[in-house]
Order: sequence, then C-alpha cells, then structure tokens
Amino acid sequence: MMQTAALPDYIHALRAIILAQATELHSRDTLIEKLKAQLTLLRLSRFGASSEKIDRAIEQLELALEEIETTPSEAAVPADCPPVSGPV
Repeated sequence: MMQTAALPDYIHALRAIILAQATELHSRDTLIEKLKAQLTLLRLSRFGASSEKIDRAIEQLELALEEIETTPSEAAVPADCPPVSGPV
C-alpha cells in the first residue's frame, strides 16, 4: 500500500492510479466469480465414476479462491488450478 507522502500532487496522476486500481479490482472480482461458478458446476457433477477427481478439483479451486480472496493484489489463477470444461 502506498504511503500518503508517495502520492503525486497532480490530479491526473491520482486519477490514473485510481483507474488502475479499479481495473485490477474488477479483474479480481471477475476471477472470483468465475471460480465460484466452476465450483458450483463441479459440486453439481460430483456424483459418478470420476467423483474422486472432481473432489480433488473442487479442493484445488477452493484453495485458489481462498488465496485470491486473501491476497487482493493477485489477479491470476494459480498454475496448478485444473481447468473445468463445460459452461461457466
């Protein structure tokens, strides 16, 4: 987080900082909603022959979601997060 003394005095520079932070926050919120939708899809398809794989995928997505929610500056899905096929 920036110290108040480190902020520029020019209004256009301050607006640029606010816009960049708003864009990052929107990206983070979009990613969180996408992960929640994937979790919902996995939970609905949890029963069946490959339910153990689905359970592991759910655990990975839950961990990724928790990590993103606790570190607001990160906006990327971890590399070990399994992809989910189907509508999201």
